[in-house]
Amino acid sequence: MTKGLTYFPPNTKVGRRIMSAASRLVYGKPTISPEVAAFNAEVDRKKREKKAANRAKRLANPELVYGPGTNTGHGHVWVRPDNFKYYCGGPAMCADCSRDFLKYGESK
Repeated sequence: MTKGLTYFPPNTKVGRRIMSAASRLVYGKPTISPEVAAFNAEVDRKKREKKAANRAKRLANPELVYGPGTNTGHGHVWVRPDNFKYYCGGPAMCADCSRDFLKYGESK
């Protein structure tokens, strides 16, 4: 090895940064075509619109998304349609279950 130089293996954080910087020097900044950029922007816009619509639906009627008869909660206060129960200890030990118990009633 040359005196004064330090070797950073490429599988370390510093080594990856050095390799990334070196590849940018050699190959230049990666670019995409305007068509691909427009397509990506359209996909992102559709995702944002879908997310906003789902959020609006949840805010309009929160009982449809959380409560008895839904696959939400830990399964101790109401029976979930998928019959799943979290191993959380139920209302006696779990903050979420005790909150649901106080809001919705007896546990199953």
